This record gives sequence, C-alpha cells and structure tokens, in this order.
Amino acid sequence: MQVNNVDRSQLTFNFSAEYHEDGVAVEADIPNNPLMHSPIVDTSFNVSDKYDGAFCSGFHGVKSLTEESQFSELAGVTIEVFKYLLALLPLDVDDVKQKMSQSDRLLLFLMKMKLGLSYSALGVLFGIHQTTASRTFISFLKNLFEKTQNYIIWPSKSTIKNNLPQSFRLNYPNTRVIIDCTEISTEQPDIIEQRSHMYSFYKGCYTFKFLIGITPGGLISFKSKCYGGGSSDTFITNDCNIASLLEFGDVVLAVRGFPGIETTTPNTIIIIPPFVHDGHLPEEKIEETESIANVRIHVEQSIQRLKMYKILDKVTVDLFPHIDQIVHFCCVLANLQPPIHKAQHKLGVP
Repeated sequence: MQVNNVDRSQLTFNFSAEYHEDGVAVEADIPNNPLMHSPIVDTSFNVSDKYDGAFCSGFHGVKSLTEESQFSELAGVTIEVFKYLLALLPLDVDDVKQKMSQSDRLLLFLMKMKLGLSYSALGVLFGIHQTTASRTFISFLKNLFEKTQNYIIWPSKSTIKNNLPQSFRLNYPNTRVIIDCTEISTEQPDIIEQRSHMYSFYKGCYTFKFLIGITPGGLISFKSKCYGGGSSDTFITNDCNIASLLEFGDVVLAVRGFPGIETTTPNTIIIIPPFVHDGHLPEEKIEETESIANVRIHVEQSIQRLKMYKILDKVTVDLFPHIDQIVHFCCVLANLQPPIHKAQHKLGVP
C-alpha cells in the first residue's frame, strides 16, 4: 500500500458538531485530506473491481466489498474511514512478504473488531493460518492505537456550549460531560487472583469495567482504563481522575447512582438521579428524574455505538493484555461513525 506524492504530516483529524432545531449533528471530519483523493497503488483495494462470478466465487477480502453497506456490516466503517485508517498505518507494518495485502489485513483487523470472529474463522476466510490471523490483528491493534491515542478529545467549554442540544439548553445548560460505567463480559480468567478481582456480582460473571464520558452532543470525550468487574463505579470515577479535567461551574450528569464521587474543582456540580426509598420516589424528585431521563438517551445512543463492535461481547483470555487498546479503538471507531441526529430524531429526541 503506497500513496503517491502525499505528505503524511498533512493527516488531519477533526471532530465537529452542528446544532439544529431538531437535534445536534456530531461527526468526525477529515477535512481536505489529500489521502482521501490520492490514487492508491495497492490495486487490491478498489471497490470498483469485481470478480466475475462465473470464474471466481467466495470471499476475496477487500475485492469482495463493492458497496458502502458491505464495509459497514463487515468492518463497521465507511469506505472513506477505511481509506483513512489504511493511510495511518506504516508502510512496513507486519512482514511485507506476506501474501495478504495491507488493505486485506486491515479488513481482517476490522472484521475482528466488528464481528468478534475467532482467529480460526478469520483464517478460513482469508486463507491463512489462525496464528497468522492473530499476529496480524495484534500488530494492527498496536499500530492503530499508537496513531490514535489523541483521538479521544476533551472539547473546550466553549465548544460544548456552542453545540448544546435543545434538551440540555432547557434543563442543564452548563453540562460538560455525562458519565457512566459500562461492563463487558469476559471468559473466566486463568489466574485465581484475577477471578476475584474481575467477578461482577451485578452481572453474575467475569467482566471488565470502565468509565465513559460523553458530551451532550454524543461524542465520546473520555475513557478510563479498564478495571476488574469487582470495582465499584464510585472507585473507578475517583481513581480515573476525570475530575482533573473539570473547570469552574461545570455540570456533570451521571445516568445512575455514583455515591461518594469526589471533586476538588470549585463550584463543580455533579447531578445524580434521585435514589428510590422503599420502592417509592419522593414526589419532589419525580420531575428531576424525568428531566435526567430526557437527556439520558444521548448517552445510551453513544454506548450502543460502542457496543456494536462485537469483540466486546465476550472478551477472550488471550485479549486480556490488550483490553485497554481494544476499548480505546472501539471508542475511536464509534466517534468515526456518521452523525447521530437522524437516529435521535427517530427516537423522538428533541
């Protein structure tokens, strides 16, 4: 894979948001990137190249994908984003003597992320040994993690305010971030000490847990490291140091209870849904609960985007050492998806 006459220092990556009356459009933008318009020497990646079914059938990597929907279903990205990720990779990633093209190896990596396929299944599809599939995935994960470490951004207060959805303007105009802890199931750890640390009584299985921060517009703006499922939400929130990013007057919304959250930032307000007492919610708290529920769907939409990457469905033991990199890149991929305002409109979000 080579790109002609392109200065790789020109690679840019921007997040943008645009306010509309019926919602907010949040998207990752790659503006005026020469790589989007440059010819790709690797002829194995050309969506216009089609195999003649009369002479060749079956799966042939990138050459088999001729439509945008196919990239979305198999790799979880658009064609444009696929090209962008391809351009991020160093030219010498993996062994250049491998029979697979760089674009096919990227497709293998993304299919593992999107579909959660085993290395054996990927080996069959791409005509390689399962150990080669494993080595390719880990190599691409390492390289893309290094290239995208700064892609989970913490927008400025002014950026948040200028792109605040109407539902937040009415009730929580100073919202900086909405936080939630999410868990992902894992196989049973081999090490006894890990089992104790990773068992989640809430889920009734072994899990990793991490805190995610989301802007009012739906952008993932913070991600903690992964903790064992036995860690409490409050411990994770205090330990991950998200409070150090807050500024005077910021409002933090929590979509569920986080008792004991600490912050040293003056006049920072943390709004937590009221607790139910004896099965009943105090009448004066009902309206507050409803207003929080109205903005909660923004968070749920972003978490749904994150969990569409099936590698997170049940993390296998061999991936434990790489879990932070996997979650990070899932967040990057979620932010690279198209704007969410259409989906919000369908769900009736103002």
